[in-house]
Amino acid sequence: MLFVKDHFRVESGSYAIVPNIDLNRPGSDLDRLIEIQTVVAYLYSQPHEIFDTLFLTPEDCTLHLLTPAKVSEFLVRPRHHTVSVCPTAGLPASDKRHELQGYEGFYNLRRPYWVEVGSRIYPSAPDVTLNISQDLAINLDVGHHGLRDTLSPMQFLTDPGNSMAQRILTALQWYNFANEQTAGPDRALLNLAIAFEALLLLPKDAKTERLADTISLLIGRTARVDEWARQFYNARSRVAHDGRAQDLHFSSSDLGRKPSDRAAPLVLYGRQIFQLCVATLITSGELAKRADMGEKLITDSERLTAICKILSKPEGTQKERFEKVGTHVAALQRYRFFESGAITIAEILGAVRAVCRNLQPLNPDIPSDAQSAVANCAAAITGRDEFEQLDALRTLHETSETLDPEFVSFETEVMAQIVEYAWMTTFTEYYRLRDSRTADKSSSKEGRASGE
Repeated sequence: MLFVKDHFRVESGSYAIVPNIDLNRPGSDLDRLIEIQTVVAYLYSQPHEIFDTLFLTPEDCTLHLLTPAKVSEFLVRPRHHTVSVCPTAGLPASDKRHELQGYEGFYNLRRPYWVEVGSRIYPSAPDVTLNISQDLAINLDVGHHGLRDTLSPMQFLTDPGNSMAQRILTALQWYNFANEQTAGPDRALLNLAIAFEALLLLPKDAKTERLADTISLLIGRTARVDEWARQFYNARSRVAHDGRAQDLHFSSSDLGRKPSDRAAPLVLYGRQIFQLCVATLITSGELAKRADMGEKLITDSERLTAICKILSKPEGTQKERFEKVGTHVAALQRYRFFESGAITIAEILGAVRAVCRNLQPLNPDIPSDAQSAVANCAAAITGRDEFEQLDALRTLHETSETLDPEFVSFETEVMAQIVEYAWMTTFTEYYRLRDSRTADKSSSKEGRASGE
């Protein structure tokens, strides 16, 4: 269906088949596609080294989401003020409801449209670029700026749990807005300024100084970058407040202020500086992720509290809640010997109790003795002292060790992992309490015997 112009059809294109997405109820699947398209448009937006142009604009990086559906013939075969230049004989007839088998479309995941087999889909711009050597699959496997020894933004930015990735994606969306063919110099500069603000988390006050300082921190003390930052933000303020700026070109104080001494447009430098900042943040973010710094800065007490909080709220499915819990449990196991602050036995047992309580309706895959142990750990603490709770944990740990991971559910495996962590953290206290009880009983017997 894809045509470049007139009757010239696109011979090759990139496509993927994804599970059905309800366009009337957009959710996380659609959000992921939006993120992917944002990254693709960004990767192809390399600014020209000399001219104020881009390799490809967002209009050249379009995405069509097509879902098989019954569509109205009036939407795919308009009758008013049109004339068909192709033979209409042989086209399938519509049914009694004037519907045909076709596709519901979503252009760039923003605008709906409808097509049938034989329809033509033209680009939004009158003339788009079909680069001879471009291959999406190969390009996405290459790192930033086409270097294979750097991290590809697609690998880093499509991680939904990464807060920095979400921040960078927002910045990339505004960067792409600045690159649209219809943006014009003023709007391009304004949108690029918003992209910098989102990327660098610039404060409301002193944005010019913070922009220069942050850029210098990311790309080094490059000559005249601070001067460019001041001119860029001054121009941004004029566009925001007056609707336009008189001059959008960079002019260094070393060169003079005559129009003939002007350098390239501020946006041209801005695009290149923005991409350097993104590359630095992605690389440093990935290094921090590999070092697992985010998890190391969280205490075990916080993780145990988070587990209880997740399982106390009926948000999402049971499996989704256990997937979140599993992340915290894995971190508890990973950093069991890492100094992370004091935790109490009550906190540990509370998390185990929450997991067991939520597991009870889901455990037909474990034997009856293990089910009984789970129920015992899930029971309320009323009337039970700490030793009795730890004894229930010991019993559950022993039965959990006999479970075969191949034949139990994910939720049961999460339970077994947190029980393993809890027991290895508390078993010394269990044996201390047991020995203390044994000694107390012995003393009591001796006391009664001597009394007799």
